[in-house]
Amino acid sequence: MTSKLQGNFRNKNKYLLTLKVLFNAVALFFSLQIIYLSVSALSSPNAENGVTGPMLSGLLFFLALSNAMNLIEMKMTKEKKHFKLLLIVTGCMFFVSIYILL
Repeated sequence: MTSKLQGNFRNKNKYLLTLKVLFNAVALFFSLQIIYLSVSALSSPNAENGVTGPMLSGLLFFLALSNAMNLIEMKMTKEKKHFKLLLIVTGCMFFVSIYILL
């Protein structure tokens, strides 16, 4: 099992993997901020919820960027399994993240 994971890691492009980890870390930050704001809004009735929209938009945008890195990697390795599905989901995520800001 470990050797299979190490082989998969060696075959991946290090720059794409670094960008993917960075985008996922930023998305995790946005998701934790959304959870914190939601919990604080439950505890106090006068909490400000105007920040939740841009936070959600940022979360979706960085998740879509992470998916875009997956798409680039799939294109480079000529892997076609679930490519169209990931392309559609990534496009929808970009669209929704922009729509939330408008």
